[in-house]
Amino acid sequence: MHKHNLVYKYPSVLSTIQHGALIGVPPIKRSFTPPNKPSVSYYAVPFLNILKREYESRRHVGPFTKAKLEAAIGPFQTSPLSIILKPNKPSKFRLMQDFSFPHAPDSPIPSINTHLDSSLHPYTWGTFSTMALCITRLPPGSQAAARDEAEAYRTMPLHPSQWNGTIVRIGDDAFNLDTCLSFGLGPSAGIYGACADAANDIMRAEGIGPITKWVDDRIFF
Repeated sequence: MHKHNLVYKYPSVLSTIQHGALIGVPPIKRSFTPPNKPSVSYYAVPFLNILKREYESRRHVGPFTKAKLEAAIGPFQTSPLSIILKPNKPSKFRLMQDFSFPHAPDSPIPSINTHLDSSLHPYTWGTFSTMALCITRLPPGSQAAARDEAEAYRTMPLHPSQWNGTIVRIGDDAFNLDTCLSFGLGPSAGIYGACADAANDIMRAEGIGPITKWVDDRIFF
């Protein structure tokens, strides 16, 4: 990024990678731990497999009881978990957190997403029009390759000051620290997107391209 003068274009990227993303989670004043969605119990085995992978990657730390976690980090808030099947991928599952819960605007406990402003984290999209224009201007015989980044949001660390708002409830009195961005957090796409945009600009500056992306899917021509 220094070599290609990209530090000022993407001022938050290096800090995010080194210290974790600041997404706007405020101090939590009172612990709030709503139950998870029924799909977590229904897909109990996939849920345990997902947790195993999170522990092995060191993205999850735990488990802790509520009392021990409060003694360590203070009050915290969880958001209900659910598990969904990945589209067109039988037996593949994705863990989701409903960071917009509670949904009632007059709830005494506001949701985590209520505090977060996604517009503070802009990034680019490789739209259909962009792709079509690129293809029509390439010479005959051109080739393209697509690359998907596995668990893209989960590769982005969260700043420790944000962890109190992203705690994961995994049992009746069992909780994990989640140290990375999650699917369901409003700013996740923007935080990851800024890093992906910076990576694209680095590759372009190094002579790789044309290149465009849709979230975590890149097309190399």
